[in-house]
Amino acid sequence: VAGYQGISNNDDQGISEDELVDLSDAKLLELPCGIYYFSKIQSNNELKIVLTGRTVIAIAGDIINAGSFTIELGPEAELDLFLAGDATLNNVAAIGDKARPAATRVYVGGTVKFANTFTLGANLYQPNAVFTANNKSEIWGSLFVGGLQLASEVTIHYDQAILDLEGCNDPNK
Repeated sequence: VAGYQGISNNDDQGISEDELVDLSDAKLLELPCGIYYFSKIQSNNELKIVLTGRTVIAIAGDIINAGSFTIELGPEAELDLFLAGDATLNNVAAIGDKARPAATRVYVGGTVKFANTFTLGANLYQPNAVFTANNKSEIWGSLFVGGLQLASEVTIHYDQAILDLEGCNDPNK
């Protein structure tokens, strides 16, 4: 995560690394293709982030959201989300696109806790911590987690398209 701080497109877009801290009002943030670095996300209200292109979001701290939390992908958008801390989503949450879960990849250094209803259309990589969901859950994509703590049933629709993603070209060719 720290490596993205110095190469982010925040300044180009007029976005502070503390743009999403201590939000008391609802906020809509539209991000075009690029790399964005945030110190943390902390909101007491609705927060919606809309992506229009291939995007990296790196968060040095935690995500703590009391209101609804949405990361929405446009038709050509992809997301690689790197979170160094924990995510605690206390209200309705939606991350990614359930029709294209391979387009969203989430890497978490800490834990993810969904306290309410959520939609996850993503591939979540959280190998060192337990994934927690308190309500009936439906996930499109995959979970690679250190364990599961579920208060109700969970359904996972695995998307094999994640296996077909093209990576970077070999620089030696």
